[in-house]
Amino acid sequence: MIPKISKLTEKADIFGYDINKRGNISWKSLGTEAGKIRIPESLGIVPATIYLIFNILGIIFTKTYMPDMILSHISGILAISFIVFLGFADDVLDLAWRYKLLLPPIASLPVIVAYTGGTQILLPELIRPYFG
Repeated sequence: MIPKISKLTEKADIFGYDINKRGNISWKSLGTEAGKIRIPESLGIVPATIYLIFNILGIIFTKTYMPDMILSHISGILAISFIVFLGFADDVLDLAWRYKLLLPPIASLPVIVAYTGGTQILLPELIRPYFG
């Protein structure tokens, strides 16, 4: 699917230029100049989509054999979907770093809300007297 999607993203003008190396070397020339080869972007959407499809199929298994785990499974898929959307939006919209820094903690909220276990923090023995 990656070759087909790469053609579609290049057709939609979602590409960058390879500025780090020269192009293919042929017998006619020494290659192309840096920054002349188009590299399709947003191809992470392909493996992410396949991953999400298999996870949704996994919900069927979870629903049948482990119904108490369904909330954890769905919250994980929701968090991953949000991060995939963030990655795609970053490729298309070229988001500022402050949004890339702010949005992942928000994406982790479904997992935090669905977590039902306890949490313990064990400090090293050298600093335990200072913190009680």
